[in-house]
Amino acid sequence: MYDFIDDYRLDNPYPGSVAGASIPGFDALFIGRAQLISVGDNKLLGARAVNEFHFGYLRNANIIGQPKGGLGVSLASQGFVTGPGTPGIDIQAPQFEGVENITFPTFVMGVPITKRNADQQHLLSQRWGLRGHPHTHLETWRAVPYRPGE
Repeated sequence: MYDFIDDYRLDNPYPGSVAGASIPGFDALFIGRAQLISVGDNKLLGARAVNEFHFGYLRNANIIGQPKGGLGVSLASQGFVTGPGTPGIDIQAPQFEGVENITFPTFVMGVPITKRNADQQHLLSQRWGLRGHPHTHLETWRAVPYRPGE
């Protein structure tokens, strides 16, 4: 049996991969956890045969591009009409309200777009082998369901 857990937290000063700024002052946090568990078992069946079983589970959950820099500036102070029931912008995450994300031909400024993601993958396999003279015969069965982002 093997297991592995990795927690990570990256403060990215130029989060361009999530439509973030390419100039200083608009950094974003990348926070996540990767988990893996792997279980395997081998059995000898006589002098010439072997049976191998393997189960694995992998999960990667992360928050990509949580704004850190450029926050605290209201959209109203930037000239936008805001509030519910108005033809303007209804702030749905006030803790992330800040400088509006604006893209120019040569640079980007403003708070990035936040994405939450969790991917899971399971592996289940069984392998049976028979050693003959002079060759080895192997048969494998494998199931790998994949469940992308929740």
